[in-house]
Amino acid sequence: MEDLRKNIEELNLKQVKTYIQTGNIVFKSDKNETQLKELIQNQIKQKYNFEVTTIVIKQVDLVQILQKNPFLQIEKSKDQQQNKNTEEEIISIQENEINIQNTKKQQKVKTVKNNNNINKKTDYLVFFEKKIDDEILQNQKLNLDKIQDKFEINPIFTNILYLKVYDGYGATKLNINFFEKQLKIKGTVRNLNTCQKVIEMLNQIK
Repeated sequence: MEDLRKNIEELNLKQVKTYIQTGNIVFKSDKNETQLKELIQNQIKQKYNFEVTTIVIKQVDLVQILQKNPFLQIEKSKDQQQNKNTEEEIISIQENEINIQNTKKQQKVKTVKNNNNINKKTDYLVFFEKKIDDEILQNQKLNLDKIQDKFEINPIFTNILYLKVYDGYGATKLNINFFEKQLKIKGTVRNLNTCQKVIEMLNQIK
């Protein structure tokens, strides 16, 4: 990845950094996404003699994409309801107000930790180079009614797919090969750990 970083720096991009071996690059630039995509693809083809799908996303857009994850919002609602029920039970048996407040705080922190652990294992983002054909995927849902795993298209960024895989990405039928075959477009998959780490790296760029 160090070699890749140096080659990308040759494009006059600033503060270039890479993360793990799956081709995640962060940098600062005044160019737009289309210009950057073409620059990076051409550079990789020239340096490594092969073509690779390149998807460029602005920091603000990546943050919004993660925040709009429908599966995380469902989990959050469930946790909030569970918290509410637990707090009502605690209040009914506790007499000391200080104990009640402390118990609420401890329960809330515990729930956040558990939720993070679950999401990192089950939630993924699929990034496509072009807009997703929603009609094709909706038809596929009818054929996948027996599969527990789920997917949803981002209503704003229509080249982004949210993926929920309960037994891990390695076990699901809804992998990148499945989606590329159905949609006839190239894409790439990242788990939430990677996406969150990329945002942390972007936050360090000045």
